[in-house]
Amino acid sequence: MKEKLLNNLSLKILSAVCAIIIWIIIVNVYDPSTSVTVSGVEVQLVNTESLTEKEYAYDVVDGSKISVYISGPRSIVTDIKAKDIVATADLSNVTVFSDYVDIDVKVVKDGVSASSIEIAPKTTAIRLKIENRVTKTFNIDTELVGTPADGYVIGGQQISPSSVKVTGTSSVVDSISSVKVLYDVSGATMNISDAAPIKIYDSQGTEIVDDRIELSKTAVDIKVSVLMTKTVPVTYKTKA
Repeated sequence: MKEKLLNNLSLKILSAVCAIIIWIIIVNVYDPSTSVTVSGVEVQLVNTESLTEKEYAYDVVDGSKISVYISGPRSIVTDIKAKDIVATADLSNVTVFSDYVDIDVKVVKDGVSASSIEIAPKTTAIRLKIENRVTKTFNIDTELVGTPADGYVIGGQQISPSSVKVTGTSSVVDSISSVKVLYDVSGATMNISDAAPIKIYDSQGTEIVDDRIELSKTAVDIKVSVLMTKTVPVTYKTKA
């Protein structure tokens, strides 16, 4: 009995090896390995509060969108889109002296991380510009545009509050030249009481739009007095 088992052992090993080879051939024929590069993957910044709590602000200089290399079974790889790739950069250990943060990538489909694939970012780190976070107070100017209806004139205007605190990176806050409220009075025939958004401008008169800028107020209450005019004849007498 023992001899029969030993005699069949080599045959069994050979059969197992053949089975593995056949399985590999089948997999590679029907689901071969392939690779793709997916572009336009947005990098999500996590733990950003670790910087803001230390009164630092940041700009992403490079690496906000990256390309990712993926390899694995064709049935899995060809079905992966940019929206399925989760790319993150953890800012929890960043200091003002370190401006590069490693990027971590993974594929998540239907809430499950994909396996049996290799994935690597072609850009391995994002580059940050870290600055002090500052706050300045600016007076708010009012600019009325348009003209009221015929027979009416603007008597005056008032806004509340008259100033606003702006918080952001020192370079952006220092570039602010004016803070304004623009309000259109075209065709007005009665007094106006409304809310108007606050806008900030640089020295060239270009509006500064930056999601990381914080305003203590985003709008003001504006009141505009609209007065009716009347044309009356003027008569005069001359003395002989």
